[in-house]
Formats: sequence, structure tokens, C-alpha cells
Amino acid sequence: MKALRNAYALQSISMNNNLNLDCTLFDAHGICASVSGTRTNLTSTDSNSASGILTVAYRINNKFRVGAYLDQTASINTAAGVHLNNSSPAFGAFGVWNANANGLGTQIRVAAGYADRDITVTRQIFGSSEAGTGKTNLISQGASIVGSYAMEMPGDFVFSPYAGVRYTKFSSDGYTEDASSSVTSPLSYSSLTQNTTTAIAGAKWTKHTSDKVVISADLGLEQDLNNNSATYTATSVNISGLVPIALNPNINRTRPAASIGGYYNINSKQRIGASMAWSEQAFSSNNATSLMVTYTAGF
Repeated sequence: MKALRNAYALQSISMNNNLNLDCTLFDAHGICASVSGTRTNLTSTDSNSASGILTVAYRINNKFRVGAYLDQTASINTAAGVHLNNSSPAFGAFGVWNANANGLGTQIRVAAGYADRDITVTRQIFGSSEAGTGKTNLISQGASIVGSYAMEMPGDFVFSPYAGVRYTKFSSDGYTEDASSSVTSPLSYSSLTQNTTTAIAGAKWTKHTSDKVVISADLGLEQDLNNNSATYTATSVNISGLVPIALNPNINRTRPAASIGGYYNINSKQRIGASMAWSEQAFSSNNATSLMVTYTAGF
């Protein structure tokens, strides 16, 4: 069960990060494109992932832009017993409205994401139990809406408090372990779904340290308004007394999050940037750290 929790946690981190993707460097044609490399580590576990992300945005006018992303995972490592296939990319879309062309004042951002990955689960051996193996899929869905208000502050800072709501759903279908000569009593497992509605609030600070360099920091808090965690139920025609196991028996409902980052403007049409995000997770209070390096071009 620990390995399965880690798989769900990695998908949750990826979805939350992707819902914040944006692209803001535009040129004559109103198009922005960026490529990013990311690395995420789930602390106190051997679980991590790496991926490449393509983000494209179109500026409809000085106040409104829309965009989409593709997130292709290069590697996913979880604890022994669970393998996530990384052949299918995650994808999503976003829209951002600003009250002012310079980004100050009110901003409203909406985003949605989706991923579908095959997952192989191998039962651990305890005593005389069997190492049964089964396959299913893990579907991730998410959506968010966030409002913020950017204000110029002394010291050439821009201060942006924000608040919003995020909804995520992670679900896997039921499956039956493959029968073989070494597995005489394959188990059948029920579907497993985690639904979460989360209020998010915090503030972001941005500073132009020069004409070419911008740095930023973000500090926030997440509070689950609703978190429905299912139980993992196994049945067998040959085995009785199997007890359901909760996917997340100790939900961490209030979680801090923080990030730092910055970018360097190579010229008016190109920039490179890097960021690091840290957050507590709902699954057993694990912490996660994500690193991202991005190249952006405006067209």
C-alpha cells in the first residue's frame, strides 16, 4: 500500500504543478512557447519523477491569454511493487485575464489538466502469500480557479496576494491478478478513487533586480475542504477474511507550500528561468520538492 500511496502522491504533485503553468513572453504574433525540464522528489521515500513540458500560449489581447501544455514523463520511480507507465503525456489548458496590460491589479486564472497512465501492481510476499500481479490504469484530473491582485510596493517589488480553489481526482479501475502456476489464488481488487477540493491562499513577491533579471518568491497555504479517500479492497474465491486498507488513513488536510525562482532575459524574445517548489502532501505528511528549468521564446 505504501508504494501505491507514493504513486498517487507523485501524480498529485505533477497535477498541482501543471495547473500553475504559464507562458508570458510575447512578440509581434502574440505567441509564447516554452520547454521545461522538471525533477520531483518525494522525501522520505525512494519515489521521484522527471519530465519534459511544452507550454504554448496565445495573447488574444493585452488583457487575455490562453494556453495549453503537454507533459511527457521521462521516468517514474516508486517503491517496489508499483510501476507507472510513462508512455502517455499529460495535457491541459489554461486561461488568464488581467485587468491591466502591465499585469498590475486584478488577475483571474483558470486551468484544467488530465493524465491517463497504465499501472502494474505486484503484491508483496508475506509468509506464505503469493506475488500476484495485475494491471489497471490511473487517471488524474484537475481544475483550478485563482484570483490575485498585484500591487507595486516600495523597493521596486510587486506584491500579489492570491486565493482560489482547486479540485483533483485520481482514480484507478478494479482489476484481477493474472493467474499462473505460481499464483494459485489471484486476488481481485476494487476501484480506488481519491477526490479532493482544496482552498489555496498566499502571496507572491516579484522584483526586477536589473533590466534583464527578475526574481520571485511565493508562500502559500492549502486547506482541504473535502478529501474522500477510498479503501483498497481485495477479494478471492479461495481466501476469506481479507481486510480493506485505507489509501490514506492519516490525511494531512492543512499544508504549507513555498517556491522561489527567477529568469534572465537573453533579449526581448528569449529568456531562461529556473524555480524550486516545496510543499507538504496530503499522503502521510510527505514533503515534495520540484525543480524546473525553462527556456521561453516569444513570437
